[in-house]
Amino acid sequence: MKLTKLIIDGFRSYGEPTTISFDNITTLIGSNGAGKTTAKCTK
Repeated sequence: MKLTKLIIDGFRSYGEPTTISFDNITTLIGSNGAGKTTAKCTK
């Protein structure tokens, strides 16, 4: 599975839903509470 897009929604630090597109990525790195577990995979 290849991660191509990340949609961030429902976080106080983001006022509106935000989409981040990726070209080539193999890992998500972030501090505890950064929202890594809520990342959604899309096709």
